[in-house]
Amino acid sequence: MLHGELKQALDQRQAELVDAGFTEEVACEVAGLRFVFSALDIVDEARMQELNVEDVARIYFRLFDHLCLKWLRTQIEELPVERQWHAHARGHLRDDLYRYHRELTRRIMTEAGDEAEPVKAWMRRHHEAVDRISLMLEEMRNTGSRDYAVLQVAVNGLGQLLHATSD
Repeated sequence: MLHGELKQALDQRQAELVDAGFTEEVACEVAGLRFVFSALDIVDEARMQELNVEDVARIYFRLFDHLCLKWLRTQIEELPVERQWHAHARGHLRDDLYRYHRELTRRIMTEAGDEAEPVKAWMRRHHEAVDRISLMLEEMRNTGSRDYAVLQVAVNGLGQLLHATSD
């Protein structure tokens, strides 16, 4: 189900683990642990919507490629934690990001799930809102400033995208 950077990162991590002496099977399991939180959302969403898990996962992971979500998730995970409030702030950012990612997946499944390429079809349908948020995220990605405030604006942009594309 993974493509692009996500697939490369998974394959690279698996190869590193094999080189470190793990069996292929164990390396595959350990490398895939980074997707456990996503898997919970995917399976739960598929169950709630009475959909095939693979179909939901395909859309969920395609969103990583189209909205800088992999970059955003990485930036949130790399935020420095000096005090408990930083840990709370980072946790809230991460929770909001997962929630918006899941809601976008649901929206795409509902509006374009029967299309050959649902994510692309949904993005074409809502190109103005998607382009605005994509541009903002890409600009943030290209700047050197990545702190709590900047990443909060980025995550909030996903909420704005959901609001702008609601019927």
